[in-house]
This record gives sequence, structure tokens and C-alpha cells, in this order.
Amino acid sequence: MDFGDVLFCNEEILGSPCEGNNAAVDFSGDNTSDEPVLLHFDDAVLLSSIVQRESGHLPDAGYFAVLRSEDVISSARSNAVYWMMKVRNVYSFSPLTIALAVNYFDRYLSKQLLRTWKAWMIELLTVACLSLAAKMEEPDVPMLQDLQIEGLDHIFESKTIQRMEIAVMKLLGWRMGSVTPFSYIEGLLQNLDVSRNMKLSLLNRTSEVLVKMLPEMDFLAFPPSVVSLAAMSCALEELLPLRAEALKGSLAKILPTPQDQLRRCYRLMEELVVDPLCPLLSVSQVLENRKASPSPYSNGEVSQTGESYPDWDESGKAQHACSKSVKRKLDEFLKAEG
Repeated sequence: MDFGDVLFCNEEILGSPCEGNNAAVDFSGDNTSDEPVLLHFDDAVLLSSIVQRESGHLPDAGYFAVLRSEDVISSARSNAVYWMMKVRNVYSFSPLTIALAVNYFDRYLSKQLLRTWKAWMIELLTVACLSLAAKMEEPDVPMLQDLQIEGLDHIFESKTIQRMEIAVMKLLGWRMGSVTPFSYIEGLLQNLDVSRNMKLSLLNRTSEVLVKMLPEMDFLAFPPSVVSLAAMSCALEELLPLRAEALKGSLAKILPTPQDQLRRCYRLMEELVVDPLCPLLSVSQVLENRKASPSPYSNGEVSQTGESYPDWDESGKAQHACSKSVKRKLDEFLKAEG
């Protein structure tokens, strides 16, 4: 079925975590500098109410354990997120867009762990999740064919991606206004006794840290509120070192979180994301490294057991997603999803 180039959704169902006049942060617009814009935060929208909604937007229980134990699945996720980040750089997508895309990917995959995944299935899911997130947050969304930039082994027709989008939304219960770590940033900032310019600086740095940590599966062990508070704490340590402890104390009162979780998340974030002695490779460097060493799921199936199976192309050549045999497999896959 052809759903057209634009996917129309029920805005009431698919609203953002803080809808209407309560919207906390505007990560969209014509901001070419990639700096989020600080907006008014409606005090009626309590951070505690967002915390209460977290559980409805998390991957299913057991997902993190599977990622920790199955290298093939965790590598598949990592490659998917790095490709999303590459697309974000090309089209200057907002930080929230990439966070939503990864959230959709994790939630969907967590509900389908018993499935045996082929390479093209993972790639189709990746493209569909990023497309949905862009339609949720971006004022200008690339055409589906243009969205599929270098880095994919398969290219999908628009109608195939749209069918996968529908499958994703159905399985996620049409709950696309996910609670992510970005949902808390504005509320935290509004309660800090610092200048507006410093709030903007903290907002930019916190957003940067949150985007950099997305490929790291270890952060899935923490709820979004803890991740957000840990990222803000890292930004405070960098930008306001003399006042950091006092300001972190005030944040803990605004957004109470389990202190043991917060300490572990903060240490992990310092180690993997913001430690100046262990700088992150740029996305382009990571992608170059991955070109040199083939992805463990680039030409085979991904199963929960972590085994790789021969590709479905008996000739040993890379199959194009538009071939007749793959179209048939796509139809079978999407019918099962729908």
C-alpha cells in the first residue's frame, strides 16, 4: 500500500512530552549553528510528572541484558546509531530528533528479540525510525530516498519504508512523543541561579553530551531522568567548576533520583563521553574505522544467540533491496509486522 510521501499522524496521540504551550525546548527551526534555543518553561508541567511517564517509553525488560551478552546484536545497534548520527550531521537534525530515533529503535527491537534478524531488516528499521523521528521534530524532512545516505548496504523504496513506519508505530502503541533525557533539560535549567547566557551554554553542552552517549548501550541501564541529570552535572563541572557542587545539590532537590544510580551514570559518562584524557572519535572517524573492518551483521543474519548465518543470496553477492527475491522477503517481513 502506498501511503504517500508524507506520513500523517494523529497529533494528539503523537504529541511531544510537553505539548502545546508547555513545550520546554525548541530544538528545531532555522538554527544552522546547531544550538538549541531556550524557551519559556511552564511551571505547571512538573518534572515529576515526566518521571512518571518514563516507564511507558523504555525498552522492554531484558533488552539491556541481551545487548550485554550478545555481541552481534549490540554491534548491530551501535552501527545503526552511528549511521543515524551521520545522517544527522548531513541534514543538521536537532539533538532531540536523533534521541527519538534511537528510542524508537530500542523499543521496537526490544519487543522483537526472538526474531532472527537479517542485515536488511536492521537497516530498514533504522531508516524507518529516523524518518519517523524527523517527521516528529524537523520542519524540513528529506525525501525518503535522500535520507538513505552512504553507509547502508541496501536501498529501500519509499513505500517499503512507509510500511515499516506503520509497523513501528503499531508495535509501539502509537506512543511516539517519547520521554528522553532531553525532556528534563529545560526544567532543570529554569531552576538554576545562573545567567541566561550561561543557561544557553549549559543547554548546548548538555545536549552535546547526551548525543555523544547515544551509541553507548551501557546508558540503557539508567532511566532518562538519571541520564539527563548526570549530563547536566558534567556540563556544570566543565563550565562552572567553582559553583558546580552547590548547583548540583539544587538540581537534586528539583529532580530527586536514586543517588547510587546517579553516581554510576555520572562516572560512566565521564569515562566514555567527557573525559578529556579519553576523547571520543568523531563520527566520521568511527565510520571510517568500521569501513576497514566489516560489520558483524553486514552480510548475515542477526539472531538472539549471537550466531551469524550465510546471507540469503546463494551467489555470495550483495543483494539489492529492490530485487524480486528481496521484495518478496520484504513483503513477508512487513506482513508479519503488520
